[in-house]
Order: sequence, then C-alpha cells, then structure tokens
Amino acid sequence: MSPPRLILGIVLAVAALLLLLGLSRWAAARSDHGRSQAASETPRPRPAGSGTAAHDDGSGRPGRAAIDAKSAAIVKRLRDLLATLEPVLPGEVESKAAIELFTWWAEIDPSAAIMEAAERAALHGRTELPAELFVSWLDADRETAQRWMEGLPPGGLRAQLLPSIIALVSEEDPREALRLATELSGNDRQRALAALFSEWGSVDPWAAATQARQLPDAEEQSLALRQVVAKWADHDLAAAVAWAKQLPLPPDSGTLDPDFGVLEAVVDKWARHAPADALQHLLSMPATARRIQMLGSVAEQWAAQNPTEALQWAAAITAEADRQVMVRSVLAAIAQSSPASAADLAMGIPAGTARQPALDMVLSQWIARESAAVASWADHHLQYNPSQDRADTIVTAWARSDLTSLGHWLNAQLSVSVRDAGYVALARYFAPTDRDQAAAWANAISEPELRARQLRELR
Repeated sequence: MSPPRLILGIVLAVAALLLLLGLSRWAAARSDHGRSQAASETPRPRPAGSGTAAHDDGSGRPGRAAIDAKSAAIVKRLRDLLATLEPVLPGEVESKAAIELFTWWAEIDPSAAIMEAAERAALHGRTELPAELFVSWLDADRETAQRWMEGLPPGGLRAQLLPSIIALVSEEDPREALRLATELSGNDRQRALAALFSEWGSVDPWAAATQARQLPDAEEQSLALRQVVAKWADHDLAAAVAWAKQLPLPPDSGTLDPDFGVLEAVVDKWARHAPADALQHLLSMPATARRIQMLGSVAEQWAAQNPTEALQWAAAITAEADRQVMVRSVLAAIAQSSPASAADLAMGIPAGTARQPALDMVLSQWIARESAAVASWADHHLQYNPSQDRADTIVTAWARSDLTSLGHWLNAQLSVSVRDAGYVALARYFAPTDRDQAAAWANAISEPELRARQLRELR
C-alpha cells in the first residue's frame, strides 16, 4: 500500500471510531427520551419519512422527510467521510468502506442516501446499491418508500427502483404490476417481468400464461412463459405438462419461438420425474434443431439419475438420428466423470447398429487423454472373454482413433487368443478399404486354421 493510501486508511479508521461513538451517544439519547415518554415502549432510530413531515430541500428533488438535528449531524459526518474516499480503481470490484457508509446513511435518511448512491456510483462501485438500499427501506416502511419512489421523475433511478415495487405489487395485483412494467425497458424490464410472472405463476398459472402469450415481444413472451411454467410445474406438474402439450410447434425457422422456450422449461421439470415420458413426447414432435437440443438435455439428466436405464432406452429408439443423439448424450454425460464406466455401458448395448458408434465416440475421446487407461480397460474386457464379437467392437473403435497404439497393444499381448482375435478384427476392419493391409494383419494370426479362414475371406 502506498504512503498516501496508508495515511488515508488511518484517517478513515479514526473517523469511523468517532462516528461510532457519535451513533452510540445518539442512540442512547433517543432511548432515554423514549423511556421518559412511555415505559412500555423502547423507541429506536427510524428512517426519515417514517411518519415525519416531508420538506423540500431546494434541490428540485422529490420531497424528503425532515430529520432532527442529531441525525443531521451524523449524516454530515457520513458525507464528510465519503468525501475523503477515492473512486473505485480499475480492477477493483467495489469499495466496502463506501458501501458501509451509504448503508448507515440510509438507516437515517434513506431517500437522500439512495439518490446520492445513484449519483456517485463510481465511489462505491456496486451498481445495485441504490436498489438494495431501497429494498431495505421498503421492508422498514413500505408506504413511505413507495410514495417517495412514485414521486421520482422518469429516468434511470426510477427505472432501477421500480422492479422492487413491481415485485411487491405482483403478489397483490399482477395486472397493476404489469402496467407499471410498461415504464421500463431493457434489462430493467426483463428483471421486472421475470419477478412478476414468477409470482403470478405461483398464484394463477393459467391466467399468467394467457397474459404472457399476449406480450408483444417474442423474447419477453418466452421469458415470461418460462417463469410461469417453471412455477406451475413445481405445484402441479401434470397440469403444466398437459398445457404445454397443446402448444403449437411450427417447424424450426431459425427465429425465436416462445413456445419452444415454454416446452423446454416444462421438459426440464418433467424429465426429473418421468424422463421416458418426456422423451416420448419429444420424439413425437417434428424433427428440428431445438428438439434435438432438448433430447440431448433430457438424456443428460436421465444419465445422472440412472445411466444404465437411460442408455438402454436410448439404444432402443427406432429412428437412427434420434438414437445417435440420445446414446451420445448419455455416454458423454457419464464419460465426463468416468470414461471407463461409459465404455462399459457402451459394450453392454446389444450387438447391432447402436453399440459400435457408441464405443467409437467414447474411445475417441478417451484415447486422446489416457491411452494407457484404454489399454488396461481392453485387457479387462478381452483377456477374460476374448470373443470375436467383443474383439471386433473394441478393436474397430480403437483403430478408428489410434491405430499405432492399438498395434503396440496387440503385439504385446501374451494371450494368443486375445492377440489372434485382435488381428482378425483388424483384417475385417481394413478389408473393405485396404486389402493389402487386411492381408498383412490376417497373416499375423498365430492359429493356422483361423489364419487360413481369414485369408480365404479376403479373396
């Protein structure tokens, strides 16, 4: 720390101690005064505006409530301390000292503290601070705080504080809250709409969904509907699913369709309780890019819950494109934490069109990171069960990713049956594209009859 900043820190520490001493004396004085008025009541400092008369401070700002002389003296000390602080430096997130001072100030004179915090954002560095101070005021005295906010002129500060009012009004009169939201735009409006429709969706989801679909902007519709159906699904999943199933789903056009966002929100909840049902509904929809994304998302969720069941269901899908999406998504989710488990599950798929591409995908990623681990895994699978079917699947997947490491592994095998099964698999793998390479691997087979049979298949 530089000498000027060190000196400034010492000054601030001493000033803070003096301020705390003043606050303690002020609180004690008010407490003594309260005891002399009523023995059964212990008064405490209240924010300005909590029942006191409003006044015009000559600044042209909305009227603020008057504060007594002692409170005014404390506010002056707070202002003086803030004046000694420097703006937040580049790279710093926020000034805790400034935030603390503004928070103390807001406990005494919230309207002035909020306006000053909004005007001097560079001093404290926290964009949300005026709204945070306003929420605290609402908690302490909603009527006065709301009346003060309603007197603010249109502009940045009013737009920043209005979402807090909208969130409160949403509980009692969501349509009035929606009317208030018309003042807002951009991120402020989106935050307000999210809070509004989330609350409305908890109370009357059908009405909230109907109103959300009437919003003029497609992005806002999607945002509002997602909030509604998320709450709806938490309270009555069956009803939310039934409603979502009736939504029209046009072909993928590359533009934002609010109904897709709604379905995504419902499917996310649906998949946690009944993933097979959610997937079955998705498979009945037209094949679009968004639908494929949802298939993959549900597959990942199901893989986290029950990977074996998820993979078995995915491998049984009739449509090849959907089957590949599902199988790859399930195995990719498992492979993130355990590639060996993903490879084991792939090998557990019944022989057919799904098993080979599934293992190809797992081994292609695994070999790039841990070829030695792949060799150990292959040893385990083939040394105890060197069937030709298993060897074909493993060797083919490995050959597509790294033929060199596969060749080293096979040549190092002490088990003749494993080595020969691998050579046969390589001969079959190269037969359609490279007859010479296939013949070379077939000639490496140790067992004479097996070698002769494999060479005959290549003629």
